[in-house]
Amino acid sequence: MILPWGQAHLREDRSCTFLDDQRPIGEQIEPEAHATLTPKTHLG
Repeated sequence: MILPWGQAHLREDRSCTFLDDQRPIGEQIEPEAHATLTPKTHLG
C-alpha cells in the first residue's frame, strides 16, 4: 500500500502515536492494530 506521506500522517489508535514515515509500517504496529490516516493541514 502506498500512503501519501507528504499529505498525511498515520497514527496508531491504541497508543495515539504517529508512525515514522521513514520506517516500514509493519515494524511500528502490532498485527490486528488499528490506525488512522490524518491529513496534514495548515491552520494559518
